[in-house]
Amino acid sequence: MEELTKEEIWELAESLNKIDGLPPSEYLKNLIIEEENDKINTQEIIKKLKEYYKNEEKNNR
Repeated sequence: MEELTKEEIWELAESLNKIDGLPPSEYLKNLIIEEENDKINTQEIIKKLKEYYKNEEKNNR
């Protein structure tokens, strides 16, 4: 079985989110670019997204 590239994996993830009516935010798009360029890893993306959405939730109260 052929392994997917980072870009292909993110394209698949974006497509699945779009099916659910959840287009990716610009913030996520920027994180994906950083990950594809080996500036951050997937665990860092998860951490940053958790922090981002936690702050978004606080700001929307």
